[in-house]
Amino acid sequence: MAGYKNGFRFEFTASDATGSIRVKFWGTGDGDAVRRAYGGVPENGVVSITGGTVGEWRGTKEIHVDQKGSGSVKAAEDASPEDYLPASKRDIPGMVKELRGAIAGVKNGQVRGLLESIFDDGFMKRYSRWPAARRMHHGYVGGLIEHVLTMVSAARLFASRYDALDEDLLVAGCILHDVGKLDEYTIGAAIGSSADGRLAGHIHMGAAMVSRKMDEIDGFDPVLRRKITHMVLSHHGADPNGDPAYGSAVPPMFPEAVALHKIDDCDAKIKTAVEVREDCGGGDGEFANDWRFGHMYVG
Repeated sequence: MAGYKNGFRFEFTASDATGSIRVKFWGTGDGDAVRRAYGGVPENGVVSITGGTVGEWRGTKEIHVDQKGSGSVKAAEDASPEDYLPASKRDIPGMVKELRGAIAGVKNGQVRGLLESIFDDGFMKRYSRWPAARRMHHGYVGGLIEHVLTMVSAARLFASRYDALDEDLLVAGCILHDVGKLDEYTIGAAIGSSADGRLAGHIHMGAAMVSRKMDEIDGFDPVLRRKITHMVLSHHGADPNGDPAYGSAVPPMFPEAVALHKIDDCDAKIKTAVEVREDCGGGDGEFANDWRFGHMYVG
């Protein structure tokens, strides 16, 4: 907060799905009132602006809010992430229906029971709106479920070509591999990382989440338990030397785990490349030096 000739003022940057803009609040000489207004702007939160007008300063557009003209800035109530963050172009309720169908189509009763126990209505509501990343592939509202549904389709195709693959196990791996991202990422005014996400990462948190659910199912097959846990722990694959890569606890060690890693990696890379091309206007050669190409090898 700072003074100006007619009173006190403050400014901040606001962003939504379309971009960012500077907001300048022009207050009165009542410093306490302006300080209260300033305190009502949540850092990394969602704000509601009323009485604002679009102005310009040195060629850059700004929103000006005049307190004397009954303008106000305060924390928004009942805001939905879709109102201010980029979101999937696909219909989220439609994707939920598709994922529910994928779970219902799993023939192995224990695998289906595990998926149903995890994906209750509350968990599905969060899962269906969660991003798959902060800045890389599918980094938007609904990105995680979109990513997973593409993977499930690929898993079924692979299982139809390789009789040795357990389709139920591979589909379950696709659905469960990134469940830890619900604890790794946060959704506020932007997509962020939680403290646990930074310290542990989604792979380990996801494996722990799935393991706890298997503990709750009486008589869960221990071999199946080991396989599902391993698939979550290894889905980022291995480096050229065969060592675990990009946060994996172990390299993939059986066919379904290898297939899961390759399907995840393939969708992540293709989606990243498509997003880069779209961001660069679609012209050939305009996106080869984009920073994401240097980081797209993380699944």
